[in-house]
Amino acid sequence: MLAAAQARAAAGFEEALAHLDSALSLWEGERNGAVAAVLVERGGVLLSLARPAEGLAALQQAVDLYDELGDVPSMIVASMRLAGTLVWYARHREVRPVTSRALARLGPAPAAALRCRLLIYDALADIGSGENPQRALETMLEVAPLQRTIDDPVLEQECVAMDSHVQYEALHLEKAATLSRRASALARAQNNLWSAVNVEWMAAATQLHMGRLPEGVQAFTALMADAERAGHL
Repeated sequence: MLAAAQARAAAGFEEALAHLDSALSLWEGERNGAVAAVLVERGGVLLSLARPAEGLAALQQAVDLYDELGDVPSMIVASMRLAGTLVWYARHREVRPVTSRALARLGPAPAAALRCRLLIYDALADIGSGENPQRALETMLEVAPLQRTIDDPVLEQECVAMDSHVQYEALHLEKAATLSRRASALARAQNNLWSAVNVEWMAAATQLHMGRLPEGVQAFTALMADAERAGHL
């Protein structure tokens, strides 16, 4: 695992994959936490090698194994990794089975940060699929009180940014613009220009949707300059 981690850190993904596959071959037939951890790492390496089908399969295997072992914390973390990757690859219909299973294992545990992220992936999937925007709005209403209990600036920014996406897709333009600006301000306070740019486009776009052409053009001009600085092209 150490050799694989060192290779991965140096962007030697093929070498890292070879180390991980070697470790799995040594543990062939075994079902334990070490194997599950290797599967998580293997999934990440395969995704970095632009092999998403194999990467997602490895993450799913890790989730299943952690669940079989009764390692709920690790199962939920692996589930979040899998759900986020499914959202990224626009495989929206596959997200809710993953998050629902993880939320069921989480049960009534007071793990607000984990619950927030799982619910955010649900909302992203509903918005991305275009099939259930109302459910996405309801999910964000569930997220809001949870988020207020967490002293985590990164998660707060993620929640506000997600809410802005949901409101935008639901055509609640003024609210989307307000949330977009707030999410951007939170990201900039963390010196995270990439995340700020990633959400600011909604505030700019709403100006155009509402017929405010000069304001929209000005906002997009500033946004493009920041996007270039952040490498968000």
